[in-house]
Amino acid sequence: MAGWLGIYAALLSASTITRGQDAIRMSVAGQAAAELQKKTGDLHYYNIAMGPVSLRFQSVMGLELNDNVNYRNTNRVSDLALRPALNTRAFWPITENNSLFFSTGIGYTKYVRTTGLDHLDITPDSNLSFRMYVGDFAINFHDRFSITEDIQQNPTVSGTGNFNQFENTSGVNVDWDLNEMIVSFGYDHDWVTYPNSSFESSDHNADLFNAQAAFKLNPGTTAGLQAGGGLTYYSHDGMSDNTHFSIGPFYQAQLTDYIKAKASIGYVSYYFSANGTTNNVSDQNGGYADLTLTHRVNRWLDQSLSGGRQFTASAGADLLDQYYASYEANWHLIQNVSVSTSFTYRHGNSSGGSAEIFNLYGAGLGLGYQITQKLAGSIQYSYWQKSSDVAANDYFQNVLVLNLVYSF
Repeated sequence: MAGWLGIYAALLSASTITRGQDAIRMSVAGQAAAELQKKTGDLHYYNIAMGPVSLRFQSVMGLELNDNVNYRNTNRVSDLALRPALNTRAFWPITENNSLFFSTGIGYTKYVRTTGLDHLDITPDSNLSFRMYVGDFAINFHDRFSITEDIQQNPTVSGTGNFNQFENTSGVNVDWDLNEMIVSFGYDHDWVTYPNSSFESSDHNADLFNAQAAFKLNPGTTAGLQAGGGLTYYSHDGMSDNTHFSIGPFYQAQLTDYIKAKASIGYVSYYFSANGTTNNVSDQNGGYADLTLTHRVNRWLDQSLSGGRQFTASAGADLLDQYYASYEANWHLIQNVSVSTSFTYRHGNSSGGSAEIFNLYGAGLGLGYQITQKLAGSIQYSYWQKSSDVAANDYFQNVLVLNLVYSF
């Protein structure tokens, strides 16, 4: 439970290097999935064995208090929601060189008053992957899927709390280990659909490609070049299909025993088709950048700071240019108790059918307590405020979430 709110803020800042560098985003998502598999590859992590398959189950009961479920500046609606969920991990080491991994969290959000906002949730880390080794090659076949309703990840959306997004990504990634250099390349097919008919025109498919050459400069330092590209096709005839590419260097290092750094810069270009009548977007290009520093100050505090610029596609298939910064800290001052704090800022502008300039601010505070060996509890508070040059898109929101998590 230590740092759920901080992890949420980190995902908000890090995983939003999305639609502008789609193929790179898929590479990043693949790295995150690989880290999850690495973390859960220890058989001691699991609590149930079924033959050769190791399993771990967690049940979650959540309660959410939200004073603005529709993200509006006027006619604000408050509500209470129940959020039960079940998290599952499974690991099957088929042979010494082949393994199968599965992860998902499935839940449901049930509102007391605004029942039209009830929805199914599937966590973003849900995936099925098969990993195999052939000589110097590590090959990963994967399928990642999620159902989310995170409007802060789509800041051009305002005035509605019904923003379910289903995404499925299937593909393959290959790592070629050349000792001092690792060459990676991959392909993903991405499918995104919005059950809410108000957003169904943004349904799309994308074919995405990524490549990377990483050089091991020393045991704690890696640098290289990454590139990505793709083609995105919208199901609605009025939306502008697009082709994009991006390229740039990256660097990650263990600067000291307690400080890690990750940095990437590069150039991204978007080319839009002329068929867009609903969102006629002009071609655009520019530089992207990201810098993330993580610091373990001492046994009581670890923190991270990140910032940069990104290009993403908004819910209306418009192009969104954002500058962002975030900070999170996890405090471990009392045994079995954790405290997390987080701050997020974004400034962006979208071009196309729903042009807008906005600022988005977020702050959070979380408290977690390990009640027993198997039962943990947390309380998390977050505040969000959006200001826009489109007055109707302004809003502020307070959210309080209580969770009980039982590990079988």
